[in-house]
Amino acid sequence: MAFLCNNLLFLVSQKIIKQKNWQFLFGITFLAFISTSCLPFSYNVRVLLDECKINQQKTWRVESKEGFLCFDMKNPKQKSLIKEQATDIIIKNNQAYINGRRCLADFLKIIPQNKEVAFCTHRFEGCLLLVHKHNKWHLINQLDIEDYLYAVLRWESWPGWPVEVNKAFAIACRSYVISRIITAEKRKRVFHIRRTNIHQTYNGLHSLDYLRQAVEQTRGIILTHNNKPIDAMFDVCCGGVIPSLMTGVNFERAPYLSRSYACNYCKPCKSYSYTHVFTCDQLEPLLLKQLPHIRKLRELKVLEKDAAGIVQKISVQGTGGSSILTGKQFYSFIEKIKSFSFSILKKGQQFYIQGKGFGHHLGICQWGARAMVEQGRSYLNILQFYYPGAVIKQLYAKREGV
Repeated sequence: MAFLCNNLLFLVSQKIIKQKNWQFLFGITFLAFISTSCLPFSYNVRVLLDECKINQQKTWRVESKEGFLCFDMKNPKQKSLIKEQATDIIIKNNQAYINGRRCLADFLKIIPQNKEVAFCTHRFEGCLLLVHKHNKWHLINQLDIEDYLYAVLRWESWPGWPVEVNKAFAIACRSYVISRIITAEKRKRVFHIRRTNIHQTYNGLHSLDYLRQAVEQTRGIILTHNNKPIDAMFDVCCGGVIPSLMTGVNFERAPYLSRSYACNYCKPCKSYSYTHVFTCDQLEPLLLKQLPHIRKLRELKVLEKDAAGIVQKISVQGTGGSSILTGKQFYSFIEKIKSFSFSILKKGQQFYIQGKGFGHHLGICQWGARAMVEQGRSYLNILQFYYPGAVIKQLYAKREGV
C-alpha cells in the first residue's frame, strides 16, 4: 500500500511541478500524508530573517567558514562559488549586491559549505534564500522543520524544564509552524514564518541536548482538527481564565481553544497574579505617546469586561479631553501589564493595577503544563487538557532507532 501510494503521489507531483503549481502540490501531499500511511521523513520551513523595502538600504553580513555555493533558483545551472568567509549582501535602490557585485537573480539559494551560517550574532542551520518579490528583498533561512523546532524550544520554553513538558511544547510548536506553512502557501508568500514572537522566537543553534530529545521523541507528531493542523497557541500562565468565556475569539474556527474549565495547575506560579502601582507622572508619558490630546492624566478606569474577566474598554480622562481604549491597546502601551485580565483602582494620585496571568490566556498554560508533569501527567495528558477535541496525527515518519 505504501509503495503504491508513494508512486501515485510521485506521478501526481511530477505533473504539478511541470505546471509550477506549488501551492496545490503542498496541499495535496499534506492531505495525503495525514490521511494515509505514506509518510515522508521531513518538511522544510522558510523563516524570514530580515527584509528590505524599496525605499530602504540595508547591509546583511553572512558568514561561513568554508564560503558559500550560490544557485539561481530560476536557472539552477547558473551557480557560483563564494570563497570568502564573510559575505556582504547590500540592498540599495532596490538592487542586491553581493561582495560589491550586482546580483542579477531575483531568487538566489545560498548554501554554506560547512552546513551552518552566521548572521546577526546567531548561527543557523540549513541554507539562505535571497528573494526579490513585491518590491521587497527577503533574506530567508530554509531548514528542516525538526531542526527549526529544536532552535525554537530554546526560546519558547524555560531552561531546565523536564523533557516531558517540552514534548508537549514541541508538538504545539510543530502544529503551529505547519499551520503557518499552509497559510503562507495559500497566500503565495515567499516565507512561511517570522523569527520573532509575532510567530515563534527563533535564534538558531544552541547546545541544549534535552530539547533535542523532546523534538526527536515526538518527531512528525502534530495536533489536528478536521484533518488540518491546529493553530496551537500557548502562553506563560493563564491565570485561571476560562477561554470559552472570552469574546472576540473565533471558536467556530478553532474549537480546540475553547476550553470550558479552569486551569488550576498554575496557581502556585508567580505569574498567576500581579500588582503594579503607578503614579500619574509614570503613566502620563506612556499614554501621551498614543493619546497626546489628554494632556495631564486625571482618571483611568475599566468600563467593561467579558465573562472571562478580559478587559474590553478602558476610559482615559485628562485635562485636555478623554478617550476610550480597548484592553489590548492598554496592554500594548504599558509594558508591565502582562495579560488581558486586570482591574484598575485609583487611590489618591496612584493607580493600582491588579491582573491575572502572563499572556493571552489561550492554549497551553506553560506553568500549568509543568505542574501537570510534576504531578505525574504525560505530554499527551497536557495536550488533551489544553486543546480539547484536537486529534493527534503522525504527519511524517520517525527516524529509525528513535
